[in-house]
Amino acid sequence: MVKSASVQQAYDGSNVYFQLLRACGWGELLNLGYSRPWDWFIYPFRADIAQERLVQRSIKLLHLEANQQVLDVACGKGKSSFLLAMQYPTAMITGLDMLAGHVEVAKLQYGNTRNLQYQVGCAEALPFADQSFERIHCLEAAFHFDRLQFLQEANRVLKPGGRIVIVDFMWNDASSRQLLETPDGKVVQSIWQFDDLWTVAEYLEAATKLGFHQTELIDWTKPVAQMSYKRMQNLVQASLNPAQLEKFCQFHPPLRHFSADDWAILRHYSDAHTSLQQVSRYVALVLEK
Repeated sequence: MVKSASVQQAYDGSNVYFQLLRACGWGELLNLGYSRPWDWFIYPFRADIAQERLVQRSIKLLHLEANQQVLDVACGKGKSSFLLAMQYPTAMITGLDMLAGHVEVAKLQYGNTRNLQYQVGCAEALPFADQSFERIHCLEAAFHFDRLQFLQEANRVLKPGGRIVIVDFMWNDASSRQLLETPDGKVVQSIWQFDDLWTVAEYLEAATKLGFHQTELIDWTKPVAQMSYKRMQNLVQASLNPAQLEKFCQFHPPLRHFSADDWAILRHYSDAHTSLQQVSRYVALVLEK
C-alpha cells in the first residue's frame, strides 16, 4: 500500500524540481498540464493554464450524466473535484486524497460547494460501500498506487455499467522498466516517489480479469509529458548562458530563487526525465464495468 509520507515528499516543495515547476506557474492541480505548441511563447510561466486544460480533457472522458455519483481519486488540493462540481451541478462529487493536509486545503477553499464533498482515504482501500459510484476519475496519480489493488477497489465501488478514467504514465513495453536500474531511473523515482509503472498491456490484462472492458485509449504523451519536459529543458539550457538566464529572470523574477548549484541539479534532473521520456507514455485509459 502506498505510504502517505513518500507521496507527501513528492509534492511538499522540498525538491528543487518542484520548486522550478512552481516558479513556472505550476498551480494547485498538481499535474503536468496539457500544452499546445505555442504555450511556451504565449504563456511561458503559466503552467496552470495547461493544468486546467488537462483536467477538462480528462473530465470529458467520463461522459458524465445528470445526478450521477462521481469519485475523484487522489484529488490533491481539491480543484479538479471543484471543476467537476461546477461543470456538472446536478452530479454529486466526492474528492478523495490520502494526504490530510490536501483535504484540509480543499475543504477550506471549496468546502461550501453544494454538490461537493471531500474525504481522506486511500485509493487501495476505498472507504465506500460497494456500488457507490457511477463514475471514477483518477488523473495523474495511479503511478503512486498498487494499481491492481486500486482496480479491484474501483471495481467494487463502481455500479454495473460504471466508467473509470485513469490518466497515468505507462512503460512503452515490459523491457522499458529496466530504466529503473539505471542512475537516471533512480533519480526520477526519487523525485516522483513511485516503485514501478505498468505497460498498457498490463493495465488491460488486469482490468479484463476484473471484468472491465476498454472503451477508449488516448495517448497524450506529446502534449503532456513531452511538452512539460521541453519547458524544463528550455530553462536549464538557458542556465548555461548567464546573459540569457538574466533575460529570463528579468522577464520572470521568481527564477532568481535558483542558485548555480540548483541549476546544475536541475540539468541533471532534466537529463533523467529525457531518459524516462524515451521509454514511457502518458495515456488516458477509459474502462467500463
